[in-house]
Amino acid sequence: MSDSEICRNILSIIFGNKEVLPIRIGIAEKTEEPYYASRAVRMDLLAVDENEVIYDAEAQKENKGKRFLLRRSRLYQSAIDVNLMEPGKFDFGNMNDVYVIFIAPFDLLGKDKYTLSCAA
Repeated sequence: MSDSEICRNILSIIFGNKEVLPIRIGIAEKTEEPYYASRAVRMDLLAVDENEVIYDAEAQKENKGKRFLLRRSRLYQSAIDVNLMEPGKFDFGNMNDVYVIFIAPFDLLGKDKYTLSCAA
């Protein structure tokens, strides 16, 4: 997944009709440790496209329920967001678009879909 063209192709399949621009950065197993003594987050795939849109793709092996997934998504989103702005900056309108994607071998939401994408 660290190959930018393979990464772009997979993201294009996941998003279907959304255009995914060429990937500028593709990192497999990226660890974010935003605070001393806090829980680290290891992202299965972190990609950034030409327009600075950030994609985080995660594998979810076990069905632990919707609540677990939504909270895990929130943790990953915040780990990305905390590193987007410099200290003292308050223009939240300039933050990157971020997509947190979970790929699972089961239909978590009962909507006959096996990929969940959350955007902010």
